[in-house]
Amino acid sequence: MKKLKVREAGDMIASQPYNPDRSLSIVDVIAMELQKLSYNGSISPAVYNQALDRARGQAKVINNIYSRNGRDIKPIIMLLLRQVRNRLK
Repeated sequence: MKKLKVREAGDMIASQPYNPDRSLSIVDVIAMELQKLSYNGSISPAVYNQALDRARGQAKVINNIYSRNGRDIKPIIMLLLRQVRNRLK
């Protein structure tokens, strides 16, 4: 058998490199709030995971709601939890 040559890919640039000086996005803030609710036992891990997935998938909608409501995340959290609970029924 012939031995295949392995070539190195070289220097690759990540699509979203980590920047330690960046500010938190609204999805990051929502993730922290959902995590706090999960640790408190207010929501189950299944609801937490699905709400976090929905938050990441609906970033544009969340940004619109966040900018309209005076930078309040409570309506966004309630929307995500309502969507997840309706889906689980």
